Amino acid sequence: MRRAKLLLLALVLALGPVHGCKRDEQPAAVAVVAPLLVAPVAEDHPWVIAFLTELSIARPSGTDARLEGRTDPDGRRVMDPIFEAEDRAALTDFLHDYEQQHPRPPELVPVWEQHTVTAERRGPRWQLHFVDRQAGFQLDGGASALAVPDAEHPAVWLKFSPAQGEQFAALTRARVGRRLAFTIGDEVVNVPIVREPIPGGQAMLLGDASLGPERGAAALLERLQQAD
Repeated sequence: MRRAKLLLLALVLALGPVHGCKRDEQPAAVAVVAPLLVAPVAEDHPWVIAFLTELSIARPSGTDARLEGRTDPDGRRVMDPIFEAEDRAALTDFLHDYEQQHPRPPELVPVWEQHTVTAERRGPRWQLHFVDRQAGFQLDGGASALAVPDAEHPAVWLKFSPAQGEQFAALTRARVGRRLAFTIGDEVVNVPIVREPIPGGQAMLLGDASLGPERGAAALLERLQQAD
């Protein structure tokens, strides 16, 4: 339930002033220089499904692999491959060995999402995704971002350049009911499910301070200003 709620909130169309701020109190936008990749998750790629099958049979200690399903807004069934582990090393080692026999297609990029694990919320700490970088785009020099001062859901508004705003609209239009990943390097920033096409050239990225201050919205905004 927590994951579904996060995915639902993580990607929305920006309309008007930032919630909670008067127009003359808008925070200043900053240029985005980090190599942020916006790309679809390769949920049904044959190589990904084959890797899922192999991992689910071998089941290295501390890992889990399964195929879940969900229904998209049009009522169609969408397959959702899940790769999870208590420690990244177990999945990384298995992936490396598998790639020796079955080379990973160059368009597929493995990226990692970190989950909160507490006494009340137990479960695997890491989830592995594969994104299709050829079907996505890396931010150009025209993107900007600003912090959203919301006590309940601190976040960062991301504004694309005009050209990439059109790319983003087309990408979300083609991915309704599917997941879209925002990543820096091999780290997932957000991986929401697209609920509807998103015009307007803006998206909202949620920080997760429960993973530590370095994963909160303020830290995310600072990270977006740094070239890796």
